[in-house]
Amino acid sequence: MEDQLSEIRSAIAQYLDGNTSFEAAASRVATIIRGAVPLEPREAPVKPRRLRLQALSLREWLDPKVSRGPTITAQALELAPGRAPTEEARAREVFSAALRLLKPSGPGDAA
Repeated sequence: MEDQLSEIRSAIAQYLDGNTSFEAAASRVATIIRGAVPLEPREAPVKPRRLRLQALSLREWLDPKVSRGPTITAQALELAPGRAPTEEARAREVFSAALRLLKPSGPGDAA
């Protein structure tokens, strides 16, 4: 997926640099995603994993070494790394438009 992320960032950079239109960038990103992610329904439904969130006790808050289980770190995906926040926001708009292009437009339509 790293290769696809690099391609997505490159397509978005072309837009941010003024070398391509918003629509062309969104279309290119959609094409990259379509090639990387299977959009066909799976044969057997996958049971979603559960994520259990709990409030931290005062002891856990004050001592991060105290743990009740595995920890994960979540961070936002940077689509325009090293650029200004306004350009990151524009990059997210392109990405959102690409996702809309992947979504079927009506009943019976396929992506």
